[in-house]
Amino acid sequence: MKRAQFQHNGLKLSYLDAGGEGRVIAALHAHWLEGVTYSNLAAAVAPAWRVVALDQRGHGYSDHAPSYTREDYLGDLSAFLDHLNTDEAVLMGNSLGGANAYQYAARHPERVRALVIEDIGAVIDADTSFTVPWAGVFPDRETLAERIGQRLLPYLVDSFRQTSASRDGGLSASTEWRSLA
Repeated sequence: MKRAQFQHNGLKLSYLDAGGEGRVIAALHAHWLEGVTYSNLAAAVAPAWRVVALDQRGHGYSDHAPSYTREDYLGDLSAFLDHLNTDEAVLMGNSLGGANAYQYAARHPERVRALVIEDIGAVIDADTSFTVPWAGVFPDRETLAERIGQRLLPYLVDSFRQTSASRDGGLSASTEWRSLA
């Protein structure tokens, strides 16, 4: 898949595109993940389907945003489909992506050929407070992995990012790890 980007409301939004002339599947990842989640699917369904996987705002290679309302996510998705120059797409969503796909389809049924939803119902009432300790920066990859835990680590390890952090007023730099939480 090839990485590309577009601008929407002052944000750089990144995505992966399998390319080709197939029908479009707009793939929306779960919270803390990113578009690369769908790379194996893209290979499996090509060339009949063109998988385009958006790194939703604040995830993957897309910019962090000042706001993360449902309206923000839906506006990004609408701009994404416009950018792809497609009138209609299959929306595939996992968790956060599923909630966004449901809401988008309800508001723009003319642009949605079908929905494929995983790991979320139409009513969202899950307690995700267990993820609060995942936020922030960690001194090394191993510490971050330990904080996430073995149960969920396989799903989140691809979202780890190494960052350069300034210390002492910017006089020295160190390497730190963060999750996308």
